[in-house]
Formats: sequence, structure tokens, C-alpha cells
Amino acid sequence: SKRYKQTGKPHSLTILFGGGPGDWNEKGLNYLANIPSNDSLEKVPMIKRAIGSHYGQVPKLANLALSNAIEAWVLPLGSISRMIRSQATHSPGHITTVGLGTFIDPEGGTGGAINKAALASDLNLELVTKLSVCFDRQKETCHKY
Repeated sequence: SKRYKQTGKPHSLTILFGGGPGDWNEKGLNYLANIPSNDSLEKVPMIKRAIGSHYGQVPKLANLALSNAIEAWVLPLGSISRMIRSQATHSPGHITTVGLGTFIDPEGGTGGAINKAALASDLNLELVTKLSVCFDRQKETCHKY
């Protein structure tokens, strides 16, 4: 926080988290969410977006999301865990049917976006996507995931 207050760096961070990254008060991601940008120096905010599954223990980050100060998404905890595992193993991604038919579904819902800033973000169209899997060459047996 000292470096950010002096130099404005790092900034525009994307935070990806599962569950429980705070203490309901000042520690964990609450600490980062508590660092204000210094408007007199026209610094870019430290946190640009948050992608998580449980904002309950990080009320300061949740308040940034609710006030539209950052882009914010909610995704299922198991899916976030698998996304992190996929990154660690250099896999191209994580495919799941979890969230289809809910607000996570990009066709019938918001793709997990929980505020206007996330809905307006370029990332919103890419974060949660669907793909069709066909089991024959005539594409008669296709399933959308």
C-alpha cells in the first residue's frame, strides 16, 4: 500500500478468488480494497475487477462491487478452483455445465456479472462462454455447454 500511495503502482489489478479471502474486517482482500486512489495525483485505482465466488468475508471488496467502483463477477467456487488448476497445468481452460440455466449462463443470465461495470466490460463476453460439442460429422447430435 505504501508503494501504491507513492507511485500509483501496481494498478488495474484483476483479483481472482474462491472462498474466504478475508477476515470480515481489515485483512486479506479487505486490505487491498481499503487502499484509496489518490485523486490529487490522478492515479488509476489499484483494483479494476474482481472475479470470485464468495464476497461474504470481504465486505470492503463487496462494497466496491456494489457501488460500481470495480467490475465484479460471481462464479461457482468449484469452477473457480478448476480454473486456477487449469492455469497451473497450462490447460486451455475449464469446461463445465455448472451454472447453465442460472444467472451464470451467458445466454439467459449475465455470465456471472453482478454490476453494471462488469456488464459493460469487454471481459464480460469472454469470461463465461458456451460451446457446442458434436458427436457426429453431420452435426445432428450436438450439445451446447
